[in-house]
Amino acid sequence: MNEEAFVRRREKEWQRLALLCAKADSNPRSLSPAEFDELVRRYRSASSDLSHARTFGHHPPLIDSLNDLVGRAYSVLYRRPRRPAGALLVAALVRAAQTVRRRRAFVLASLMLLLGSAFFSYFVAGKNTDFREAIVPAQMGDVFEGWKKGQFPGRTGGENGMMTAVYMTNNPRVSIIAGAVGAASFGLLSATMMAHNGAMVGVLASEMSKVHKLPFLLVSILPHGITEMSGAAIAAAGGLLLGWALIDPGRRSRADSLRAAGPDAGILLLIGVALTLMAAPIEGFFSFNPDIPDAARLGVIVVTFLGWLAFWSGFGRTPDEEA
Repeated sequence: MNEEAFVRRREKEWQRLALLCAKADSNPRSLSPAEFDELVRRYRSASSDLSHARTFGHHPPLIDSLNDLVGRAYSVLYRRPRRPAGALLVAALVRAAQTVRRRRAFVLASLMLLLGSAFFSYFVAGKNTDFREAIVPAQMGDVFEGWKKGQFPGRTGGENGMMTAVYMTNNPRVSIIAGAVGAASFGLLSATMMAHNGAMVGVLASEMSKVHKLPFLLVSILPHGITEMSGAAIAAAGGLLLGWALIDPGRRSRADSLRAAGPDAGILLLIGVALTLMAAPIEGFFSFNPDIPDAARLGVIVVTFLGWLAFWSGFGRTPDEEA
């Protein structure tokens, strides 16, 4: 059979296959069962036609056209099924939890810098009045004095929403900076940021203790602070990871070591940003709301702490993970 007769005889089937492929490309579920079966048959037939064209040395443009058509049909038939949004979210959460566990040494180091600095500053500030001036910027003085009143002014729902937007804009910056400066400073700036933030909290706690309002401070900042401070610490852990990759590259070059650590560091940074964003509405609508009783705040603190502890330690854990 010459090429002209071959094309004339088979062209309508190729056009039909192309039409089915186009329909499947726009929405794979749009094909009826009968159309899907037809697609399979015509794909096999077109594959045979492609083999025939190659065997009998037909013109290259015809062979290329058939090859494209067969390849397109193949991609429709054997494409990976799209996962629903819920499955994608679960997969992302599993990867986040596994990354935190895999890099737990850096996460724990970051948390120790934050909490250790807070406790250290709490005790030092209680004995040394000059310590506050060394740690706390002058512009924060009014904020500290406001805390000592032991009460929050009432806010409307609109004001709560506005403050939530402010928190969602400003708070993630700490996480982004803490993680991003790691490689540039060999992790030093990430560590310094955690230590300084912890020191600020410690000094504030010391000031509140002097006026017997430390419990008020704790029940006011921990409902959102557990999530927010965890986010900052995890993001900073990404910076520490990058810094350590440069300090101790092992047998790799520093560039290769940095590339190897980069994906996990990026995930830790994204986790940190996500957590600070999650904390913002809690801070805006709940933590500083004078109408919320302390018992409710304590309940949220306990549930939040235990929930995150369970998530980071067990969610998505596989048998081959280290205990």
